[in-house]
Amino acid sequence: MLKGATLQPLKTSTDFYWYGAATFAALMAVAFHVAASANGALTIDSSRDLYWAAQIARGEALPLIGPPVGSINLLGPAWFYLLAGVWSVTGSISSYLGLVGLLVAIKYPLALWIGDRFGGAKGAFFTVCACAAPGLSTYQWISASHSQGAETALWLCIALSVLVSEGRRVSFLSALLGFAVAIAFHAHPTTALLWPLLAMPWLKLDKTHRIRALIAGVAGFALLFLPSMVAIISPPAPEASQINAAGVSGIGGSIGASLILLANVLWGQTEAVVRTFSSRALPHFVALPMLIAYFAVVTLGLLVSLKTPTGRRFVLLATFGLLLLMVALAMLRNHIPFYMCYSALPPLVLLAAYGLSNVHGQIQHRGVKATVAVIATLPLLVHSSLAMGLMERGRAGWLISSLPVHSNMAEPASAERFETLFNARSLDQFARWLCAQRSTVSLHSDMVAWYDLSVGLAQRRHCPARSPLIAQGGDTNAWIGLPVKIWRDLAIEPQHRFGGYGITAASAVIAPATAMSAVTGQTYPPRYGDMVSGARAAPWTTHIETPSDSLLVVSHMLLTSPLFRIEARIGGNAASPILTFANTSIFRCIGCSKGGKSAWQLTVHGAKAEFVSIARLDKIATSATLDAKSGTPSRPDSN
Repeated sequence: MLKGATLQPLKTSTDFYWYGAATFAALMAVAFHVAASANGALTIDSSRDLYWAAQIARGEALPLIGPPVGSINLLGPAWFYLLAGVWSVTGSISSYLGLVGLLVAIKYPLALWIGDRFGGAKGAFFTVCACAAPGLSTYQWISASHSQGAETALWLCIALSVLVSEGRRVSFLSALLGFAVAIAFHAHPTTALLWPLLAMPWLKLDKTHRIRALIAGVAGFALLFLPSMVAIISPPAPEASQINAAGVSGIGGSIGASLILLANVLWGQTEAVVRTFSSRALPHFVALPMLIAYFAVVTLGLLVSLKTPTGRRFVLLATFGLLLLMVALAMLRNHIPFYMCYSALPPLVLLAAYGLSNVHGQIQHRGVKATVAVIATLPLLVHSSLAMGLMERGRAGWLISSLPVHSNMAEPASAERFETLFNARSLDQFARWLCAQRSTVSLHSDMVAWYDLSVGLAQRRHCPARSPLIAQGGDTNAWIGLPVKIWRDLAIEPQHRFGGYGITAASAVIAPATAMSAVTGQTYPPRYGDMVSGARAAPWTTHIETPSDSLLVVSHMLLTSPLFRIEARIGGNAASPILTFANTSIFRCIGCSKGGKSAWQLTVHGAKAEFVSIARLDKIATSATLDAKSGTPSRPDSN
């Protein structure tokens, strides 16, 4: 096994099998991580990062500052330039996300190496399996923003800290460690909370080596900040001033939120992601008991380790450190997104691996030992199942989410809710179809918000020479885009299908007759001002006459619109939508005579008129799968 710079012989023949199992587990974890990432979706943050990566790759921009942190510009542009390289060698949004996922998945071989250094062959196996445990880390599949690399960067820092502590090539390795610490800081500044842990090996050096290591480490750390230092000295041109138009970030948390945060980190998010992404092969009611058994064995191992002074010191210090980390995070902000908690993952993984190694080492019976080893693999099995589940959700076009609203880890568990999912594969397929069109396409309904979020990057990837072919809203060549699952619930076969989404030509467009202005990736968040002004807008009413058997599809064309809702009346009577999901409501006159007319009155709350799409589909029969009473779609796994 490779340890440091020398090749060490296997101590026993059993080590060969443990190393083989650890290597297989790492490869399996990497493969499913990459597959899931390629089926993720662009988000506000990942679209911003990709926009600037694409600008760099085309030579249209050379930014000196990086992604904003909350409301301030703190980071250098290293992430943008790394992504520019990734974008240059990939041919689609999906392959780009997959390659970014591969970079993040380096954490698994790093965890294997570190587990080997601390616990030998068995330690390597248990650490890889623990690293694959679902929960916070599962969010890394969904988005490819800079924060998703925080855990991987921390594993790299830990590995380099171990090498520095050995006292060989101290200056060189310390410079690499300082550079890695800067990478982690650029992934997210909350990784700085682990700096005391990373400094412990440095304290083992003698005074001479310690000073040299400190100078080299500071130099390596500063290197990544040179571009932003230049930007401070020489401000960018006015037209580049919006590169990081910082968004709004809640400041000022409370210590009381630390307990909710701890519960979410230890179990709450594990349960949430399993309920959200479990596959047909391993449904959540099977996966959750498997993980409970795994955590029970880990807990038993940690309790057993308390019998020895070394084990007691390690477990108590690690537990105390984890509590301090939760308190620090809770105090930073009143809204704590999942990526701020990534700093807790390496310590939790090492703690779990330590517990598994202890309980396995204390047991003498071979059958029980084998059972513990099998239980240690359960997180990896669930990890694989969730990756398949995410791909299933992408093909369906939506999911039933148990994830926290607005990703706030400082809030208790959320109730199940329906959310749409326009993943990268669907976006690529739509962009290819779009590139084949001779004229501009006016897009309506739920799909508009997702495409708007991508800031036109998909079309620029597949047909960069053509001018934009999409109009968000408008009445020329109008199409309604909905998840395939919704079309099935409506008993309609879409005219064109793109992965989990499909489009059908609109019979008529009521609003808006004029398309929204093109979105730009130069502002972050995109259309933030529109979202805020829409949420504050006074309610407004429109009157519409349709054929009695028509469908009215009403959607907010901005993805984030929590206050958006529709009140409908027909013939003076209140009318409920036959379907409501995400920011879309679909109406049909129930009980109206065929061949007649329906007079609708729609009152819109939480949105400005120019951002509300109202389109009509004529002579449509609804399906028996609709629940007219609840107005909710059938579950994604029902068809």
